Amino acid sequence: MTTSGETLASPDQASSSTLSIPLLVTYCVIGSCGIVGNLLTVVIIAATMDIKRTLTNILILNQSIIDFFCSVFLVLTTIATNPDRHIETFADIVYCKVWLTKMPLWGCFISSSFGLITITVERFVAIKFPIWYKTSLTRTKLVVATGFLGLLGLVVMLGYVAASTRIVDGHCNVYVANKNLGNMVIVLQYFLPIIVFFAVYWQIAFVLKNRVNPGSKERKDTMHGKMSRNIIVTLIKVVLCFVVCWSPNQIYYFLYLLNLIQMDFQGIFYHFSVVLIFCNCCCNPIVYALNYKNFRAGAAKLFGCKNGKNRLGQSANSSSLQENPTVRE
Repeated sequence: MTTSGETLASPDQASSSTLSIPLLVTYCVIGSCGIVGNLLTVVIIAATMDIKRTLTNILILNQSIIDFFCSVFLVLTTIATNPDRHIETFADIVYCKVWLTKMPLWGCFISSSFGLITITVERFVAIKFPIWYKTSLTRTKLVVATGFLGLLGLVVMLGYVAASTRIVDGHCNVYVANKNLGNMVIVLQYFLPIIVFFAVYWQIAFVLKNRVNPGSKERKDTMHGKMSRNIIVTLIKVVLCFVVCWSPNQIYYFLYLLNLIQMDFQGIFYHFSVVLIFCNCCCNPIVYALNYKNFRAGAAKLFGCKNGKNRLGQSANSSSLQENPTVRE
């Protein structure tokens, strides 16, 4: 049944009532790992690193908080859902359009994508326009920008599910997906980040490759070369993580929106693609932890490793000199 570009289907999720026990367990395990990983990241950054010192620390902290809530909502929307609830009152309608659609979960995922865009652009500005970055980009501006983008993700998803979910004879249809709205959401949560990532990372690589630093060739090869490689490797891994986790589901759904395929929302591939998306909230802490020297030093200090404090101080000094100026209010 289709009317006005609408079709009875769900673009990115199936009803919890149709989930098998293995899928329920998988979702809960992924969510639990994401909760632990992101919470640990937040604790390490907040307890051992001076978040007032660099904008990068603030952005990574913000990203970890968003991914933490992604993980929390993944667990809650998996175990605390009653799709057979009869819809009568206003509270039931809110439950249908907000909770059964998993709006908080997918809204947080969109906010997470916007957060990655923010980190990418911040790194580009720091490298391409270091003077403006040092004199004009303040912590207040960054906090306002990240807060706005975080709320925007929730608003986009709330508008989508409110417009597309239908209540028929007291039953919540999660949901009648409007293809026009679907195109808008997939552009915002997938194609826009992909375009920004590749365009900006390409520019970063170009700038770092062609930058000429004063001083000896040896100094350039050691300090600047190591910094450049560290940034590029980190960004490439972030891109690959996002692409690998999101592409199967989003391309599958996009082909469905173009009427090129029929989606099987109970099929193995569909559920596999959803699991990959959920894994993204677990991957981000690992990507940043493995490639951010300050974070590793902070973790060593938090867990009482010898020389962790010294490594943290040395890494912070190096980072502030090479990558990030002191943050202005």
